[in-house]
Parts: sequence; structure tokens; C-alpha cells
Amino acid sequence: MSFSRSTIRRYRASGRKQAAETDRKSFSPDEPLLLHWDGKLLPDVQNTTASRIAIVVTFNGQEKLLGVPKKERETGEAQAEACLEAIKSWNVEKLVKGLVFDTTASNTGLHRGACVRIEDELEQELVWIACRHHVLEIMLSDVFSLICGSTGSPETILFKRFKKQWRSISLNDFIPAPESIFWHEAPMAVRAPFNDLQLMKVLKEYPHEKVAHAAQAAISRHLWYLSEHLIGLSLFDDRIDTETKKNMVQNFQCPKKQDFSRRIVLSDETPISNVASFVTERTLDIFDVLTLDGKERAQLFLSKDPKTWKDDEVFITMRDRAINMKVVNDSAERAIALIERYNESITQNEDQKQYLLQVVAAHRKKLPTASKAAMMKGYK
Repeated sequence: MSFSRSTIRRYRASGRKQAAETDRKSFSPDEPLLLHWDGKLLPDVQNTTASRIAIVVTFNGQEKLLGVPKKERETGEAQAEACLEAIKSWNVEKLVKGLVFDTTASNTGLHRGACVRIEDELEQELVWIACRHHVLEIMLSDVFSLICGSTGSPETILFKRFKKQWRSISLNDFIPAPESIFWHEAPMAVRAPFNDLQLMKVLKEYPHEKVAHAAQAAISRHLWYLSEHLIGLSLFDDRIDTETKKNMVQNFQCPKKQDFSRRIVLSDETPISNVASFVTERTLDIFDVLTLDGKERAQLFLSKDPKTWKDDEVFITMRDRAINMKVVNDSAERAIALIERYNESITQNEDQKQYLLQVVAAHRKKLPTASKAAMMKGYK
């Protein structure tokens, strides 16, 4: 029996479509979702470029690729449009409770940004979660530019030299700086608010005044995790003492701020280590990001002494969800890497390209490695 190329191509296309549609039908989450997206200009037909918007939802430590559609522009409007089309296509728009994004103007603009547009369309106030890596990268970039000078080159000579000499550097002599802990803990949602306050405290005492000022100025523009919403994550931080948690619970009675800001601007009078001072009634919204009917369920442990929370089943469930909460945008960045890999190969048909991405993403989740153990588990 022989098959022509066109026959094989048709079978492969049919198989991709069937697998992708089966995967879509099997996706029926019953818990709150965080919506992630990222964009990148990639080559398109006839030597042109087009913006690819990677759209992913995460929940309870898991992630699901919804698509990487093509848009002519990379504006806030285009990104919001792509995200809304995706979540409506997958029938999950009512489950989206939070947005995870890079802190670009196209995302965070108060009038034309993607976040505002998505909220307006869904007609609900969502929790904004700025990518922790992106926030800290801005601070590092500003400090690096201060010390080494800014450059328009796509490559930094110092980095190339460092990479070349890496093997000759003794790693036994490496001593991490105290402030490096903030970078390593960037993905840890429950530690984010207190870490931001501690970072501000470290920078105030930093001996190099110019470096401290540059870093402080950068991080002060991006204190997203001290907002009325995200400060609630500190309830699950085991470094926060019982008395402070009691004060946080009491402050749930404070009215919502009328001039609600998604990111806090600290003044010299702001208590540098008091997370409770940022809590209001709006902070309760964070529980709806963790479980359905989260506000109501949270009352089961909020009415108790914080000393007893560690044994409360509802608290344990919400704490575990908060710990698994994705506060970095790696999921969308992986989806961008996926479209880069397959953008100009296998198929140029847009529908088939989206099927292909779904199939590859599902396969990678099923077989994260090529080991025998992974294959046996994946096809068990």
C-alpha cells in the first residue's frame, strides 16, 4: 500500500484537528482562572510581520494554552481583543478572576490598556497581577544602566565576556548578596507583599547611595503587591506574626479606597514593615481568586484566632492555592517560545497552526521528558 504526500498531509491535518478538538472538549475547569498573555512580532507571509498573542490560563498550579492568535498590531486593544476571543471561545470567561501580565503601557494603561479593556468587557473588577520577574528586571535594568551606562546594542559586551569566562570562575567562592533573595523568591506569591516592603527597607539602608536611589525609584513605581487586592496574600505568609494577621482581619472593615490604585506609592511616612496598613474591604476579593465563593468560604477561618488557622481545612486549601498561584508570566512566555518554534514549519494554514500548538502543548504536558518513566506514566 502506498500513500502520496498529499494523502499523508490530509491525514495529519485531520488527526491534529481531531486531537485538538478532543482536548478542548475535555477542558472543563470548575475553579477560578488567572488569564496570562504575552505578545511578540514574528515573521508572517510575504516578508511581513504580525503580532502573535500567547494566551494561557492557570489554576491551582496547572496551566492550559488557549491559543496564540495572530493580530496585525501589538496594541492594548489588540491584546485585549485576542484574550477575550480566546476565553469566550473556550467558554471560561466567567471563571476568569485575575490577570497576569508584563508591566508595559499597552497592558497597564488606565484608559486604553489591555487590562482595563478586559475588565470593561467582562463587567467585573479583576485582580491585577504584575509579573514578578518583569518588575524586578526593571529594577535591575535601571541599576545596571546607572553603573555601566546605557547602550543601544542588542548585546552587552560585559555579559559576553562573563559567559566566555564562566568555566574558569570558582563557584565555591560565590556568596549571594542579601538582596538576591528577592529575585529567587519572585515566583512565591504569598511572600511577595512582605518581600516588597523588606526590599524597600534594605534599599533605604544600602551603602551605595546612587545605586540605592535608582533601585528604589524603580521598585517604587511597581509596588503592585501592596495593592488592596494582593496584600491579602500575606495572610498565608508564615513570616507574618499572629498580631499582624489579627490587624489585617480587623482592617477588612475599612471601606474600599475611592481612588483605587493597582500599585501603591509609598511615602516617607508609610510604615515600612506593616502589611496590615494596606488592607481594606477590597482585600477580600483575593479569596475569590483562590476558590469559587472564596469570600464566603474564607469567613470560616477569618472568624477564628489566626493561631488556629494552620489546622483549618478551608485555610489549608486556600493557602495551598495561594502558594501555587502563578505570579510570573512564564506560562505565556513558554507559549511564545512554542509559536516561535512552529511559526514557519509544518503548516501555514492558521487553523492548522492553532491545532498544532494545542497538540504539542498537550503532548509536552503528558510527556515532560523523554525518559522511560515519563513515557510509562504518560501512556498508562
